[in-house]
Amino acid sequence: MKQIILTLFAILCFSLGTYAIEADGINYDLTSAYDENDKYIGEVAYVAEGEYSGDITIPAEIQYYDEWEKKTYTYKVCKIADNAFKDNNNITSLNIQAAVKEVNVNSCVNLKSLTLPNSVETIDCDYCKSLTSITIPTSMTCIHSLKGCSSITSLTIPKNITTIDDYAFNGMENLKSITIEDCDDILNFEGDPFGSESNIELLYLGRNINNTSWFKSLKSIELGVKFTKIYDEMFIYCSNLTTFTARGPITTVGKSAFLGCSSLTTINLPQSITTIEEYAFDATGLKTVNLPQSLTYIGNHAFSYSALTSIVIPENVTSIGESAFNGCSALTDIQLQNGIKTIEDNSFEECTSLTSIVIPNSITSLGKSAFKHCESLTSVTFSDNLKVIPAYAFYECTKLLSINLPEGLERIEKFAFMNDSKVTNVKLPASLKYIGPAAFSEFNKLEELHYEGQLSDWVKITFNDYDINEEGDGGSYYPLDTNPISYTKNFYLRNGMQLKDIVFTADMDSISPMAFYGYKGTIDNVTVASGIKHLRIGKNAFTGVTATNLIIGTDLQKITGALPQGKNVKYAGSMKQWCNLELTASPIAADGTINIDGQDLGTHLEIPEGITRIPSNHFCKLGFSTISLPSTLTEIADNAFNNCGNVKEIILPAQITSIGASAFYGCDILKSVSRMEPKAKSANTLSIGNDAFAYCWYLEDINLGNIDYVGNGAFDATKWYQNQPDGLMTIGNTIYKYKGENCMPANTIINVPEGIKYISYEAFKDQTNLIGVTLPSTLQSIGKYAFYHCSLNEVSLPANITEISENAFYWNNISKLTIPSTVNKLQSHAFGNNPIEELTIDDSEQVLSIDGYQDFGTSLKRVYLGRNLEGMVNYGLKYNETFYNNSIEKLTLGKDVTEFYQDLFTCYDLKQITCLSIVPPIVDKENYLVFRDTHYQNCTLYVPAESLDAYKNAQVWKDFLNISGTATGINGVITDDKDADIIYYDLEGRKIQNPVKGHLYITNKGKKVVF
Repeated sequence: MKQIILTLFAILCFSLGTYAIEADGINYDLTSAYDENDKYIGEVAYVAEGEYSGDITIPAEIQYYDEWEKKTYTYKVCKIADNAFKDNNNITSLNIQAAVKEVNVNSCVNLKSLTLPNSVETIDCDYCKSLTSITIPTSMTCIHSLKGCSSITSLTIPKNITTIDDYAFNGMENLKSITIEDCDDILNFEGDPFGSESNIELLYLGRNINNTSWFKSLKSIELGVKFTKIYDEMFIYCSNLTTFTARGPITTVGKSAFLGCSSLTTINLPQSITTIEEYAFDATGLKTVNLPQSLTYIGNHAFSYSALTSIVIPENVTSIGESAFNGCSALTDIQLQNGIKTIEDNSFEECTSLTSIVIPNSITSLGKSAFKHCESLTSVTFSDNLKVIPAYAFYECTKLLSINLPEGLERIEKFAFMNDSKVTNVKLPASLKYIGPAAFSEFNKLEELHYEGQLSDWVKITFNDYDINEEGDGGSYYPLDTNPISYTKNFYLRNGMQLKDIVFTADMDSISPMAFYGYKGTIDNVTVASGIKHLRIGKNAFTGVTATNLIIGTDLQKITGALPQGKNVKYAGSMKQWCNLELTASPIAADGTINIDGQDLGTHLEIPEGITRIPSNHFCKLGFSTISLPSTLTEIADNAFNNCGNVKEIILPAQITSIGASAFYGCDILKSVSRMEPKAKSANTLSIGNDAFAYCWYLEDINLGNIDYVGNGAFDATKWYQNQPDGLMTIGNTIYKYKGENCMPANTIINVPEGIKYISYEAFKDQTNLIGVTLPSTLQSIGKYAFYHCSLNEVSLPANITEISENAFYWNNISKLTIPSTVNKLQSHAFGNNPIEELTIDDSEQVLSIDGYQDFGTSLKRVYLGRNLEGMVNYGLKYNETFYNNSIEKLTLGKDVTEFYQDLFTCYDLKQITCLSIVPPIVDKENYLVFRDTHYQNCTLYVPAESLDAYKNAQVWKDFLNISGTATGINGVITDDKDADIIYYDLEGRKIQNPVKGHLYITNKGKKVVF
C-alpha cells in the first residue's frame, strides 16, 4: 500500500491543497494524500526550492504544529522537487534520510558529500565537481548520470544496478577505480558510459557486461567468482594493462581477449583453464605465463608476438595452434611435455632467441614453417614418431650445428632446412623415402653426411628438384641442392662405411635423380656388374661426380641417363659390343682413357669393319690424333666424337648417310673432313645434323659429296665458314645462310632455286632489305628464325612444305597468308608480329599441330580454317589459343573441321561465322570460353540449310541467337570430270557469279584458288 501511496502522491497532492512551510532551514510543501478511492492515506511533505547553503540534512519526516488547530502533525518526506537543489553552488554536503525515489543535484559544484537512502531509484548528479565519493543505494537499478563529477576517484556499482545510461560517466576524468559487484545478471551499458576515453585504471568485474570499449585505460583487472570465461576481445588493445587476476573457475580465454595488451608482462591463469582461443594474448607484453595442467588447447596465434621468455606446454595440450608463438623473439626456452601430438604451421616461427628444442616422442606431426627463422637455434632433438619434416620447418635456422633425424622418418619437404648454413653433421634414417626441393640448400659447412641404410636404399630415395605447388601452376624449378650430399666429401653408409666404391648390382639397376648430385668425395671405383642389361639413371644423379675407374660389364646393353664420368673406363667386351651399347651421355671424363677388350685405345682409334653405326657419346673428349672408320659405316650419331681435340683429319666412308648433331663439335684442330668416292655412279646423300662441325675452328677443307640436309649451325665457327663470301650460302639441298650483316641490297627479292628442300636456322635473319622471296616446290621445312625481322610483304608457301619452325617469319609485313594442307606442324610465333588481315588454312583431314602461341596479331579480319587444330593440355583440359584476342570479323570453318577447343575463337570483334560441315563440329566447352557472350548475341551463324536443326540443338552452336541456313554447294560431290565448269564460292561458302581477279575463292573441286 505504501508503494501505491507514494505513486499516487504526485496526482493527489495538488487537488487536496498544499501548504508551504520551513523546517530547520528547508522549504517543504505539505499536503494530504489520498488513494484513487479518495481514502485518506496520510500527511506528506516534499522538499521545495530554496536558497540552501552549507550542510543540508533531509529527515525522513518532519513535524508541523498547527497554531489554528493547536495540533502537531507529522509529515513523511517522500519527494524532492526536481529543481530543489539544482544549480545551488552553496551546498557543501547533503544527507538525505527521507525515503525519496528521485534525487537531482545537478551542478552543485561545491557539494562534497552526498548520502542517499536505499529508497532512491534515480539520481541526476551532473557536474558536482567537488563531490569526492558516492554510495549507490541498493534500491537503484539504473545510473542515469554522474557527468562531470570530476573529483570522484572510485566508484562501486552494486549488484542491483542493471543499466548504466549512455554518457553516464562522461567528464569523470579522475575516476580511476570501479568495482562492479558480483552478480549473475548482465550489466547493460546503453552506449559508451564515458563518451570518450576513460581514465579507469583499476577494475573489479564481478559480472558480465555488454560493453568493454571503455577498458582501454585499464592497468589492473580482477574478475569475480561469477566468471567462467574471458570473452572474445574483452580486453583487446588495453595497452596499459599490467595486472590481471581471476577469482572464478574460468575455463576459456576467448579470441583476441588480451590482444595488444602490450604492458601486460605477467598473468596468473586459474587452474580451471582448458582453452586459450586464437589471438588471445597476441602482441602482448607477456614475459611469463604459467599454463595450468588443465589446459588442453592453444589456438592459432594465441601468444604470437608476445614478450615471453620461457614457456612450458602442459601434457594435456594435444595440439599447438598455427603461429601460436610466432614472433616471440625473446623466447629462449620451450618445454614441450610428453602428450602433445601436433605442432601446427608456423607455431614457433621467428622465435629468434630460442637456442634448443626437444620435440617429445608423443608428437607425430609438425606443421609447415614450425621453427622457421629461429636464428639462434643450435640443437634439435626430434620425436621418434615423426614421419614428415614439413616445408620450411627449420628454414634459415642459421646457427643449427647438427641434424639427427629419427628412424621412421619418411619425408623431408621443400626448403625444410634451407640456409641452415652452419650445420656440420647430418644423419638421415634408412626409412627416408623423399627429400623435397632445396630441402638442404646452402649447407656450405657440411662435413659429414651419415645415412643409416644401405647404398641400394639410398639410390631409391626421391630427390625432387621440380615442384608442383598447391595452385597447380605446372611447377617451378628450384636449386639443384636438394640432396645434402652435394655439400660434403664425406658420405657414410650403415656401420660407418665411407662411400668409396659404387657397385651397380641386379637389385640396383635404377638410380633416383640427383642421388649423388655434386658429391665432393673421392670415388675410386664405379662398377656395373654382370647381370644388368638396362641401367636407368635419373636426371643429375651423378652430375659433378668423377670416378677414378669406371668398369662396365658386358651384359649391359643400355644406359639411360649419365654414369659418373670415369678417368679410366674399362669395358671387357669387344669394340663391336661397345658400339652396340646405347649411352645417353658420355661416361668418359675429360682427358680420360678407355680400355676395350683389354687394350687401351691410346691416340689411335680404329673402328673395325662390319660396324654400321657409331652411337652417341661413345668416344667424345678422347685424345685421338687419328680416327679410322670402316667402309661399312652409315651413321655417326649425336656427340660421337664431340671435343676430340687432337684429331686433324676425318675421312668418311662412301656409304655414310648421316652425321648426327654435334658429332664433331669442338674438335679444335680438325682441318679436313672428306667423304670417299663411291664405287657406284650415284652416291648416297648425306644428312648433317645441328652443330655437327661447329667450333672446329681450323676446319677449312670440306669435301662431303652429295649433301641433302644441313642442320642449324653445322659449320658455324669454322675457318671454312669464315672464308665464304658474303651472300647466299647453299650446301647441298639446304639454304644454309645468307652471310653478311646489312649486305643485302635494298628491295631485294630472292628466288630460292628448285631442288632446295630446307632453309636453315637464321638463314635470312635481320635482312631488313629483303622484301620478297620465291620458294621452290621442293621445299619441305623452314628452320627457326629463318626470315626473322625481314621486310617480306607476302609469302607463298609451296605445296610440299611440312614444317614451319618457331619465329620463322616473325616480324615481317605479310598481310595475306595461306598455309597449305601439307603442313603438319606450325611452331610457336611462326608468323607472329605481322599485319596479317586474311588467313587461310587449307582443307585437310590431317590435324595441324600447333606448338605454343601463334600471335597472328590484331590486324587479322578474315579467317578460313579448313582443318582441325591440335589442342594443348593444361590442368587436364584441352585448349588452343591460336586466335585468342585477335580482331577477326569473319570466320569460315571448312568441311573437314570436326572439333575445336576452348579459347580458340575468343576474339572480340567477331560478327559472322560460316560452318561448311553438315555435322556440327564438336566444341569442348568445359570451364573456359569457347566464344564470347557477345558472339552468341551479335554474330550471325551461317550453316548448311539441311543442317539447320542439327546446329540449333548442338552444344555451343545452339546458344547463337541468329542462325541462318544457306546452300553452300561446297559439301556436294566433287566431280572427276576435268572438263566440267568450275564454280566459285567466297570464303563464307556463298556462290559467286562474277569472280573478281586477284581474290581468293573456293572451287566446287575442293580447292582454293586466286582468280
